Amino acid sequence: MMEVDTIERYKQEYPDEWIIVEVLKEDKKGNVKSARLLGHSMNKEDIDLISSSFRGYTYSFFNGDIPEKGHIFAL
Repeated sequence: MMEVDTIERYKQEYPDEWIIVEVLKEDKKGNVKSARLLGHSMNKEDIDLISSSFRGYTYSFFNGDIPEKGHIFAL
């Protein structure tokens, strides 16, 4: 079983990557308080694959700067 931690910790560990977690606990405002890491990747397609095969409550996000409208970047 994967370890349970906070979103902030996962953000520190996986900069500039897509992250997907299973949400285990939220506060009254819906902010994730504890989560289990399901995966991380530079490619969003990898995260989409995990999301489509997982049946629990998940949260996925890109952990980095998003370019301004009109700008292009390549990895």
